Amino acid sequence: YEESGIPYIQGKNIKLGYINKTGLIRISQAFHSKQKKSQLRENDILMVQSGHVGECAVVCKEFDGANCHALIIFSPTGQTCSSFFKYLFYAPSGRALITKVKTGNTVAHILASDLRAMQVLVPKLEEQRKITDCLSSIDKLITAQSQKIDALKAHKKGLMQRLFPSMDEINV
Repeated sequence: YEESGIPYIQGKNIKLGYINKTGLIRISQAFHSKQKKSQLRENDILMVQSGHVGECAVVCKEFDGANCHALIIFSPTGQTCSSFFKYLFYAPSGRALITKVKTGNTVAHILASDLRAMQVLVPKLEEQRKITDCLSSIDKLITAQSQKIDALKAHKKGLMQRLFPSMDEINV
């Protein structure tokens, strides 16, 4: 591991459709060069293989050239939109497909070969993009509203601290 090396994405970094940088580790260029099969390109789809199976994310520009551990990597073809598959795997029907092929009693696990064998109805590229654009715009609205809620909660907390001081703060 290196403090300023190549990002090394693990299952713990994949959350709710995105790559979470919390706890991200970095590896040396030498180790990265030896791990060619797990080198990532922008728009690759990553899926957690063990633990919280089925969590997935699309590799964004920031992680183009990164590396990963214990993740299944799907590289899109010219007729697929990566984000469409991210949303598909989070949809109830996609979750059901993953549940059918996951194994393990204590720790859930999924095999790349089982995912490759999965049959999924996929619309034409233009329709995939329309679906992705719609769902993505809703995600942005949800994020904006969540930020507003967090700001209002912080404001309320500040007001309450001023309105209801602790006994130590009161000069009697």
